[in-house]
Amino acid sequence: MHTLHADHLGPFTKTRKGNTYILVVIDSFTKFVFARPVKNCSSIETVKHMKEIITMFGNPNRVITDRGKAFTSRYFKQFAEETQFKHILNAIASPRLNGQVERVNRTIIDGLNTMSESESTWDDKLADIVWGINNTPNATTSFPPFKLMFGHENSRLPAYPTNRPTSQEEALKDRRENAKLRIDRNMTLMKSRFDRSRKKCKKYTVGQLVLWKGGASRVTTAKVSQKLKSPYSGPYRVCKAEPNIDRYTICSVKGMKGYKKFSAVVRGEVLRPYKSCVSDADSCSSSDKDVDRDDLIDLLES
Repeated sequence: MHTLHADHLGPFTKTRKGNTYILVVIDSFTKFVFARPVKNCSSIETVKHMKEIITMFGNPNRVITDRGKAFTSRYFKQFAEETQFKHILNAIASPRLNGQVERVNRTIIDGLNTMSESESTWDDKLADIVWGINNTPNATTSFPPFKLMFGHENSRLPAYPTNRPTSQEEALKDRRENAKLRIDRNMTLMKSRFDRSRKKCKKYTVGQLVLWKGGASRVTTAKVSQKLKSPYSGPYRVCKAEPNIDRYTICSVKGMKGYKKFSAVVRGEVLRPYKSCVSDADSCSSSDKDVDRDDLIDLLES
């Protein structure tokens, strides 16, 4: 219970009990899963269920979430301060940064598709699915999450032979140390695999103009496809730079056409430098020299 990952799964068909979402929380070390059917994604509903978990299992040191409204509200921030845990918000459109809970979400959906007899009763089967997850050996730790969390099997009381050389506490400690070694080994392998296919991210400075991949809408409107439209939108100005952790806060540029006040925390890999080419004929060609428009933007802002 040192680090928890939390996320909302849904929306699903509204059940007879009025539930449309699932609040999923997973303990980072033991992989123990908590899942609660909820009526909405409001911060009030979220905090209520998070308090139930914390009341039973104690305060975590960290809680990692996405930037959904339930987690960015003032009410949740106040809850984090009162409970004294560090709240870490992921960058926008970065599900892999909360990968543990995203993987559990897929398992829960598969279970609901298999077990639910009706779309309006899926919440009746949720507890059985979570029980199965918590009592199945995890691929990373090789132990069932329940056994790592509590030290014994869930299906029956622990039965130890009379000639057992170690105590129950020592056995649990051995299992957790073994799980820690497996987790570290798995993290090293996953990082090595990821780094082989990942290019080194370019670093940006405060004030620099950038384009953002993911900010442009690709929705088809008026029977006109937007698929050929550039995936980058902008320009945006870098307002805060944290290159060591590949995080940048980008803001809309005042004075540009269609300006609306906007800011977002994004990864450096979804950005690229903004360059504009100009010529005497007010047209661009491949031979034209790229010209940075920082001076023009400064003029517009003034």
